[in-house]
Amino acid sequence: MSENELAALEAWVRANGGTVGPVRARARAARGHGLVTTRAVRVGELLLRVPAALILTDESASRSPLGRALRAALPSATPAELVCAALVHERQLGDASAWAAWLRTVPTEYESAPAWGTSELELLGADALGTPLRARVRAEQAALRERHVALRAALHATHGDGAAACALLADGLCWRAFVSAWCAVHSRAASIGRGAGKASGLALVPMGDLFNHRPGAPTSASYVRSECGCAYVGIVSVLHV
Repeated sequence: MSENELAALEAWVRANGGTVGPVRARARAARGHGLVTTRAVRVGELLLRVPAALILTDESASRSPLGRALRAALPSATPAELVCAALVHERQLGDASAWAAWLRTVPTEYESAPAWGTSELELLGADALGTPLRARVRAEQAALRERHVALRAALHATHGDGAAACALLADGLCWRAFVSAWCAVHSRAASIGRGAGKASGLALVPMGDLFNHRPGAPTSASYVRSECGCAYVGIVSVLHV
């Protein structure tokens, strides 16, 4: 991820109706990529507003032709799996994706347990503490592989509206691509409320996924269905920069 790609992301958010306050995206080799403040900020000050149209949610993924076809073929598909499928599909589209500017800033390689290979797992068996952890990681990876197989089978079995997109996705949904999307969703997605009596949803918020506040800092993010259909992400404490 380069400074130019981060600048292009900010320009894309602004060009599509978003508001970027006193924050800027920065690439920092030692501390990772994230948003930093450009000046002192007040508690409760709005730092970022991202239009709902730019946000990839489980709801929007479910409503798409691909999502509808996938849910019909695999009713057990979870919200996270629907977002993963949508993310891999958009990555397949490359520069033609509506989210291309954001996707260039989303990592494709992760060091999370689902992505660990044989060499990493063998290191866990070096002592009594590591052995049970290795067994747990292997069990979780096995369960994830079962879901990967189920998703690919369902994508191949779809028909009607969305079938072409599903077939394309099935061909590109290799284990590596699936794990990459899975790690992206579980490390970058925000939980959004949908009102009383409704389950919370998942949302990948461009630029919002770059907030890296210090652990324990009092923060607040909200998803608001306003007349202009915008999502508001506000951090109510000074970022750790």
